[in-house]
Amino acid sequence: MAVLCSAGNDAGAPLALLAQLLANVQREPGNPKFARLRAANPRIAALLQVPGACDVLTEAGFEPVVSCADGDVFWEMKRAAEVRDSTVECL
Repeated sequence: MAVLCSAGNDAGAPLALLAQLLANVQREPGNPKFARLRAANPRIAALLQVPGACDVLTEAGFEPVVSCADGDVFWEMKRAAEVRDSTVECL
C-alpha cells in the first residue's frame, strides 16, 4: 500500500480514477454499473499499471475475471458491501 500512496506524479490521474471508482462502490454498493471494470479500457489499463493499484482493488473486493464469451479481462466486485473506508482514505 505504501508503494501506491507514494507512486508520484505519473500516477496522479490513475489514482484519482481509483479513488472515484472506490467512492462510487462505497456510495452505491448494489449498483452493478460500478461492480465491473473492463481491463482493456484505456483509463483502467493505465490504473492497473500503477504499482499497488491491483492490490488496492483486490483489498476492496475486486477480482480479475476472464470472460468466457470473448476472453476479455474484467475486474469484478465480489464484496461490494465491504469496501473499506481506509482504502479510500489512503488515496
